Amino acid sequence: MSNLYNTIDKLIKKVISHHLQFHLSANGFLDPNQLGGIRQCLTINAGVYLTYIICAGWAKECYTSVIVFNIAQFFPSLNHSFLSLCLEKAGLNANVLKFFQSYHSNRYTTYAWNNFISQKFTTNVGVGQDSALSPILLAIYLALIIKTFKKRIKNLKENIPTDILSFVNGLLIS
Repeated sequence: MSNLYNTIDKLIKKVISHHLQFHLSANGFLDPNQLGGIRQCLTINAGVYLTYIICAGWAKECYTSVIVFNIAQFFPSLNHSFLSLCLEKAGLNANVLKFFQSYHSNRYTTYAWNNFISQKFTTNVGVGQDSALSPILLAIYLALIIKTFKKRIKNLKENIPTDILSFVNGLLIS
């Protein structure tokens, strides 16, 4: 019976993930440079975009610098209060917001090693690494950060051509 629950759980998360992505993309909440984990935004898109930026810089006789971040354990350390704020800013229905607030609270986990099973530990932070919701929730989480970055770069007195690319594949964000 637990396999049936796991299958239904995964199916529901996948459906929610697809609906969230469609809604957020249609309303312009996600940045076009948020790749990986987003449907129709494949790994190769990040490589093509980076190659284009570098080659365009060479054509203008400019140097291109790339800063890459690999944030270990990013999914498990997402702040749920900030994520709820991002979901609210995305204009989601109040019932959807309530679902995610309840989804991220009163969570527990146990650890098993051979025959040992630990006591329950509270896990009220983080998003499951292998969850179908992880990529879209991370994209929502990063969307406001990316928009703020782009706005501030645009308002600088110096005109330094700068862009940001978010790519999520497991734990890789660049």
